Amino acid sequence: PAGSPIPMTFYEVWGAVQPLAGSAAGGTSLTVSGSGFSPAQAADYRCVFALDAGPVLTSTVLVASTTKLTCLSPAAGVAVSSTWSLTRLGAPVPGPVVKFQFL
Repeated sequence: PAGSPIPMTFYEVWGAVQPLAGSAAGGTSLTVSGSGFSPAQAADYRCVFALDAGPVLTSTVLVASTTKLTCLSPAAGVAVSSTWSLTRLGAPVPGPVVKFQFL
């Protein structure tokens, strides 16, 4: 009927992460750009680094807005390439395939 509210669902998605390389000792600040992020649930997000030759490392999100997230890279210990992704409550947040290089 006229004047009835229209239900809307918002989806989070990320499109870019910068920089794409950082120290193997960790501590590189990464900025994730996207949309639909929930700042009130920043603790639910994880930056995930699946090392090409080793384990999967994660770090928590430090700062959040509806369009940007920030996290620090974990310590990989050695120079290695990884596939970077973003999760929320363990589920992948849609985005492109990104390689992050530990130097």
